Amino acid sequence: MLLLALFVFNFAAIADQIRAGAETPPALEQYQRGLAALQKGDLPAAQTDFQESLRLDPKQPAPRLALAQIALHQGNPQQAQQFLEQALAVAPGDAVVQAAWGAYQFHVAKQYTKAAQAFATAARLNPRSVPYQVELGDVYMTGLHQPKLAIEHYQAAVRIDPRNATAHYVLANALAATGDLKGAESEYGEVSRLAPRSPLPHMALGDAMAAQRDHAGALKEYNTALQLSPKLAAAYLKIGMIYELDHRTQDAMHAYQNAANIDPKLAVAYNNMAFLAVEAKVNEDQALSWARKAAQLAPKNPEILDTLGWVYHSRGESSQALVALEQASALAPRDPQILYHLGVVYASDKQPEKAAQAFRKAIALKVNFPEIADARSRLAMLTHSH
Repeated sequence: MLLLALFVFNFAAIADQIRAGAETPPALEQYQRGLAALQKGDLPAAQTDFQESLRLDPKQPAPRLALAQIALHQGNPQQAQQFLEQALAVAPGDAVVQAAWGAYQFHVAKQYTKAAQAFATAARLNPRSVPYQVELGDVYMTGLHQPKLAIEHYQAAVRIDPRNATAHYVLANALAATGDLKGAESEYGEVSRLAPRSPLPHMALGDAMAAQRDHAGALKEYNTALQLSPKLAAAYLKIGMIYELDHRTQDAMHAYQNAANIDPKLAVAYNNMAFLAVEAKVNEDQALSWARKAAQLAPKNPEILDTLGWVYHSRGESSQALVALEQASALAPRDPQILYHLGVVYASDKQPEKAAQAFRKAIALKVNFPEIADARSRLAMLTHSH
């Protein structure tokens, strides 16, 4: 785990001595050895060097930040927190230390309010830092779910460095999330200007257009992303999803197959091919193979288990279907489509009470899923017959 790697370890006081022409202090020399060992992946040697650097100069925060990073590598977040707290105690006015503390609170402890406070302090101490504003925006966006505040900080990052493509990109994503597609499109355009070979702005803009049901616009952006990066499996996957929504089954299957060819571990591509094949009642043997492959890659994904169960059902193999669908329902008990499929298979397996219970649960969720009318009809028939 390299959560702290974004922040350059600060050895400011000693570095000032070097710039003044002084001889390299032993503490800094030991610290530099530790960094070299860390880059080579030799954690024990790095740990020894950083501890020695700390012994030689206990007032410097940098060795403590480095030791915190090693603790995270070793899966010991409690020890990492201790080193970070010590760094804060010796250098509370160091922007790097505050940002490292913010990164820990954000990514490890999931204490988003504390993370926002730390990044805000870091940004106040270093008001020209783009990363601090971006990280602060990320906390508000994904941790505290306050996109308007996130936008303010992303905009601050853009003002600091108008040529920073990352700042424009995260700002565009936040604008798209708030429904400002025009503003997002403008920012994605700026990203494309600054990083013309990057497919990311086109992928993100495609997602925003898809969310607005502009399928033609989304397809255009996804295909532009593919022109820039022909081996981008995610673009083929998104294209397949658009074609599926537009009931272009063969085109969707072709796109999903391209995605799977590029990334053989892309479970959702196999899953979607299997579901389309069984719904179209074609190539059912291949559908089972795809569904099994998806479940092998993502054994705890309820949607994939649902597809596997539905494929088994189409083949008349109710016992295997129920195993998969019951697992799917246990993982996602409030998914109406899984409950609907479970009810259908219970009914075909001559378990009417369980079938009725599954249909009732699906209907009671009050979600307008595609099969809700059929679920009501089947439930009425089961109730009438009993």
